[in-house]
Amino acid sequence: MASHFAHIDTTIHPEDEMFLSAVKALPSVGLAKAVYLRQGFEINSTLQAVLDWVAHPDKSSAKVLDFACGYGRSTRFLVAEIPAANVWVSDIDEAAVEFQKAEFAVNGFVSSYEPRDVVCGERFDLIFVASLFTHLPRYRFEQWLRRLLGLLKDKGVLAISVHDSALSNGRPMPSDGFLFVPESESRSLDVNEYGSTYVSEAYVSGAVRSLFGGEVAYRRLPLALCGSHDMYLLSRRSVEEFDSFEFANPPVGYVDWFSLSEEGVFRIGGWAADHDPANEITSIRVFFDGIVVGEVKTGYEREDVAASLGVEGARFSGWDFWKKGVDREADGGKVVEVVVTSSSGRTTTLHSSEVRDASLPTLPVPQERVAWLAGSS
Repeated sequence: MASHFAHIDTTIHPEDEMFLSAVKALPSVGLAKAVYLRQGFEINSTLQAVLDWVAHPDKSSAKVLDFACGYGRSTRFLVAEIPAANVWVSDIDEAAVEFQKAEFAVNGFVSSYEPRDVVCGERFDLIFVASLFTHLPRYRFEQWLRRLLGLLKDKGVLAISVHDSALSNGRPMPSDGFLFVPESESRSLDVNEYGSTYVSEAYVSGAVRSLFGGEVAYRRLPLALCGSHDMYLLSRRSVEEFDSFEFANPPVGYVDWFSLSEEGVFRIGGWAADHDPANEITSIRVFFDGIVVGEVKTGYEREDVAASLGVEGARFSGWDFWKKGVDREADGGKVVEVVVTSSSGRTTTLHSSEVRDASLPTLPVPQERVAWLAGSS
């Protein structure tokens, strides 16, 4: 079974909330696993871009803390890039920390609601926080900024993801640019401590200034995490050093259908786009067990994607691929993967699962196609 994720430990803990939410939303466990792994891959892609800059020219000896790590959605990809001995994980869920220590051979310590109660004797080159500040009330947001900055080496970088104020779903933003709503998808955490948070850049810059004076600089990376969260990098490095960091957002997209008919027609499709209107999707390749079986381009109209991304160039971001002669029994164990490449040079693995995970949904009627959109026969 060849796969772009063949070197990744894909073991998922049965209590992983991120995985369980995907299982609830999708028609099969296999498809839920595909979405879960794709998200982990995307998170790690951004982490690696930051780490390559922070620890240039050799990241192999860098100490990295994956904070609010959950059950390892992205850590499994991180330990394939740097030695597990240099990776620390931390979460408020002790079972999540213990699972990662046993499964991925990383170091770990249990977190707390109270930042001052966290005990950690290490200092890190990079602390990466993929989804915590998107959920914190204001006083916790600022407490955690201070506590985590205190765990960095002199030139270390704290990278946090946030929901920008533009994502507040029509809710009015307070004048200070900080909105906390006591609701979340978590089944176990107090919504007053872990809700939904939206912030403006004016708020973040003001908080950094009031907490640290001129000692800490920051850099905002719009939509740098999974195409939906902004990333902020904070450090005692100079503003000029931050300006030297070149970052291109990876392409984004989604598989909306993944089917295999009784007649043996396999079909997969969805959308792919780049947030930067100066870039375009140059390639969408479909693999069966590591072998390219087809290459398509975008071209179907997806007005919903253009509206969601706020990028008019994404209006024709839809793509569709089909292949005849696929047998559910004989081909069921083959791994289907979709790899998207942008003119920025960045790529992303949009999908990875077995043929047997294909369901039989009601599919959209194919739009009129031009020759270069044709799938494999």
